[in-house]
Amino acid sequence: MNDAVIIGFLQGLLEWLPVSSKSMIILYLVNAASVSGETAYSLAMFLHFSTATTALIMFRSDFLKVIKYIITREYSSCKDCSVLFRSLLVTIVVSAAIGLPLYLLTNFFILGLSGILLTCFIGVFLIFTGLFLKFSKSIKGFKSLEQITPVDMILAGVMQGLSALPGLSRSGLVASTLLMRNVEKETALRLTFIISVPIIYGMGIAELVIGLGFRTSLEEFGVINILIALATSFILSLISLRMMLELARRLDFTKFLISFGGLTLGLSLVTILLS
Repeated sequence: MNDAVIIGFLQGLLEWLPVSSKSMIILYLVNAASVSGETAYSLAMFLHFSTATTALIMFRSDFLKVIKYIITREYSSCKDCSVLFRSLLVTIVVSAAIGLPLYLLTNFFILGLSGILLTCFIGVFLIFTGLFLKFSKSIKGFKSLEQITPVDMILAGVMQGLSALPGLSRSGLVASTLLMRNVEKETALRLTFIISVPIIYGMGIAELVIGLGFRTSLEEFGVINILIALATSFILSLISLRMMLELARRLDFTKFLISFGGLTLGLSLVTILLS
């Protein structure tokens, strides 16, 4: 039960930050709870259901606007609606086209690595995410939601798809990409969370249907513990989302990601050399 609460806490808190929540969950389960890589990845993906539901609740007005726009197509009454609709449509298609093959690649090859090598792999990608964030940090965006182009959303979809790999932060990569496309910071953060909802649900369903580690995770971790983790994540994310949006504007997560990734990689390499 302690492990369930801990991974629920990690998911609920870190999902809103440019820190890969699934990577932290995998690192904890593989190294502290002696869980296999396949099971850890499956649980990390499955827990995203809770935070996606939180985002759906928090941004429900935007989704309701899009649904109304799809039905009525009244552009004049809601100029943002057509942009939101196109953004969701483009990112769903692009993210799925890139994310699904990477998801299968991860399941078949990457998660088969030993715990030490998997930890090393995640460390490398944490550093990559940190460097990517650092590059976008100094850019001052000026584009409003209405000025966002299809190219902006295609690039955001590519980054969202790449985040299927362990160690890459979806929110960090997508928000940074939009910032580098000169999108206003608040608009970039808002869009990052909104476009994540459909693809998270989609990847979660894929995990249920074809996930190689899901059945094993039920046996290893237990249904009750999974439900506890989901509930913990959902409750915490409801409480923390608004706070995290504000912190994401003020805190510098670049140094944290590079430092933590370097520490993770260094410890893994030392362990390999000593083993």
